[in-house]
Amino acid sequence: MPAAEAAGDDDREGRASDADVEYVQMMIPHHEQAVVMTDMIEGRAQDDAVKRLGSRIAAAQDAEITLMTTWLEDFGHAPDDHGDHGDHGDHGDHGGHDHADMPGMATPEQLQELRESEGADFDRLFLELMITHHEGALTMAEDQLANGIEPRAITMAQDVVTSQTSEIGHMERILDRL
Repeated sequence: MPAAEAAGDDDREGRASDADVEYVQMMIPHHEQAVVMTDMIEGRAQDDAVKRLGSRIAAAQDAEITLMTTWLEDFGHAPDDHGDHGDHGDHGDHGGHDHADMPGMATPEQLQELRESEGADFDRLFLELMITHHEGALTMAEDQLANGIEPRAITMAQDVVTSQTSEIGHMERILDRL
């Protein structure tokens, strides 16, 4: 550790790089799409484990959206203007980010297929889409860990890696037994 950092004079403190801002701005609509997907569970899902998992994902991602929005405001940035929550693939490029190109994002067609499914078919499709969605979040978080400098943004990325890696394993186990 450099002496200045050990002494608490880390010049990174209080600054956010472009990578930090971009990561947080992109993770908000990414998380919002996960909430859109979990909102579809009621009345469609059959498996109790899928229902419980969806509730946990929605609560965690809602809290993280609030945290990320506050972080952006603290650093003088607004969240990307990305329109409605979740169907980002048909909105093109907003604020410099094409949300359809973000890793793991479900397409509008996939979201429609999820809306139209129910029972065991819904459970399987939800899990498959959410696993892919979480894997995309891992890709984005790992990029942040490699390129970010702001401690809170790095901590957010580490939390995503920890929580979503665990959830992927849980979802794979549920999917295996369906």
